[in-house]
Amino acid sequence: MEYVLRGEGAHVKGAPNARAALALLGRAWTPTVVVSDLELQPESGCSLMRRIRDLGIDAPAVALTEADGPHVDAFNAGFQLHLSKPVAQETLVQAVQNLAGRAPAASPPGPLVSAMGGVMAEPRRKRAEPGTEKH
Repeated sequence: MEYVLRGEGAHVKGAPNARAALALLGRAWTPTVVVSDLELQPESGCSLMRRIRDLGIDAPAVALTEADGPHVDAFNAGFQLHLSKPVAQETLVQAVQNLAGRAPAASPPGPLVSAMGGVMAEPRRKRAEPGTEKH
């Protein structure tokens, strides 16, 4: 997951579990998008997301799980999107890019947090086409 997002130019901070992901969040930055597996051990991805929300971080989030269909617990915990594994690379990239576009405007760009670890990434900014730059 981290490799795929980095390959698309995202700035990614990864964590192997919820505790490590929470430690990253205490380092004076806020993720643009959170990507987390729901089957984290020993703390679940839903528990991680509730703790992230308790910190006042409202970054959009993607839940990954092997379960099919919508995962009500994930949405109740604060995830906006649920993807069933295995997730196609293009699907993951598109989901992160779409959610990053919905990130609160008041938040400075930050990496994505993923716990699956956690992955935190900032999607690559598209360059303006020649002649379309704003002056």
